[in-house]
Parts: sequence; structure tokens; C-alpha cells
Amino acid sequence: VPGADLHPRRVPDPVVSPLDPGQLAALQALVGAPYDARDRRPGFHCWGLFREVQRILFEVDLPEVDIAEMSVRARARAFTTAPERRRWQRIAAPRHGCAVLLGRRDVPIHIGCYLELGPLPCDRGVIHAARPAVSFDSLAHLEFAGWRMIACLERACPERT
Repeated sequence: VPGADLHPRRVPDPVVSPLDPGQLAALQALVGAPYDARDRRPGFHCWGLFREVQRILFEVDLPEVDIAEMSVRARARAFTTAPERRRWQRIAAPRHGCAVLLGRRDVPIHIGCYLELGPLPCDRGVIHAARPAVSFDSLAHLEFAGWRMIACLERACPERT
């Protein structure tokens, strides 16, 4: 047929969020919650928020860790040597639901959870708890704010609890 497109463009498949509406609502409700060094609700410290996000995404209960009284050195040691750490393996690039260890230099002192909420770059980022409140930030924004991504970790064998 004259003028017909011999190479029809493929319409991309719609991007399906890995989250159900209830999970998305629960995650959205966390953003803006106050930072609380003692992890008292309605606030969170970084590990407490990470535990809550893992519970929402994967129905996994991670152990509590009291980081309120820890020095920076003790916190870094906890992120690398705690028994729970053995259940996680390093991955080359962030994937939905993975742990993102962050630091100001090469030492991990902060944790967040990488989320892919949709197809656009602005839909990808890290939910984390730092003063003054829980936020969802792109990796570029975190870097601009002085955070360095030390490692991405994925649970080696997620268990449902």
C-alpha cells in the first residue's frame, strides 16, 4: 500500500509497578515521618525505617538494632558484621527493594531502601530516614547532599516470617 509504514513502531508495554496499591500507599505514608534517633513512632531512624519498608515490600521481619547510642564507628561495624548481614549479598547495581548502604566517605553509616515506582528516572530512588524526616531521594540528590553509595545489598534468600 503506497504510503504505508513498512516498519510499524512497536508500542511499548505498559510499565507495571512492582507494588500493589496498598504497598504504595503504605510507603507514601512514611515519607515526611519525623526522624527519631530512638526509633519511636511516629518517627524512625534509618534502620527502623529500613525494617518497616522490608516488612511492607516482602513481609519480612528484620531484627531490631538500637543505633541511637552507637558511635559512627560502632554503627559502621554493625552494618558490616551484624548476624543479619550474612543473609545479604552485594549486587552490582541497585534493584527494587535492595538495601543501599550510604556514607560520607567509604564507611557505611546510613541505610535506605532502593525503590522503582515507575518508568521515569524520578520514579527511582532511595527511601531513608535522616534529619529532619523520612524522604525519597534520587541517587543524584543523595550524592549532591554529600552521601556516597557504598554498597547495594539484596537478601540472599528472603524468608517469609
